[in-house]
Amino acid sequence: MLAPVVTLENVTEDHWQDVLDVCAMMREPDFTELYACMYGEDPHELADRMLTVPGFSWLAYYGDRPAAIFGAQPMWPGVWQAFAFGTEDYPKVIRTLTRHCRQFCIPALRSFGVHLVQCWVLSDYPQARKWVLKTFPGAREECTVPGFGKGREAFTLITWRPGG
Repeated sequence: MLAPVVTLENVTEDHWQDVLDVCAMMREPDFTELYACMYGEDPHELADRMLTVPGFSWLAYYGDRPAAIFGAQPMWPGVWQAFAFGTEDYPKVIRTLTRHCRQFCIPALRSFGVHLVQCWVLSDYPQARKWVLKTFPGAREECTVPGFGKGREAFTLITWRPGG
């Protein structure tokens, strides 16, 4: 039997339920990381945010199941914030997600004139830190900030500069 196909879809209002499903069923380390930097822990609020913020975002599907949400959002001109999180199916879509970041996201960010992309990663989430550094060539860890999260979690700032 063949493994389910991995597909990507640009997030639109039509994806409300699938976005909510990912937000409600995310893996524990993603849950800890995301909600450490939000007031509440409401998947509906996070889903609304994913559908209303500017920038671009995609849903990765493993077969017919939504498995991950990833993308980037402008913070101010030239500076964007990258994000990615998913369900237990996340490892099954990570190669497709990585390829899309390299083939589409990086060129798109360059074409938008972005000079800095930042990603705050839970410091004790080494898999996420490694993935960001691997996916964006030249990315680097700038600093670790103890007490950055609402529960005083330490976060590491990873930056990527499209120009090198």
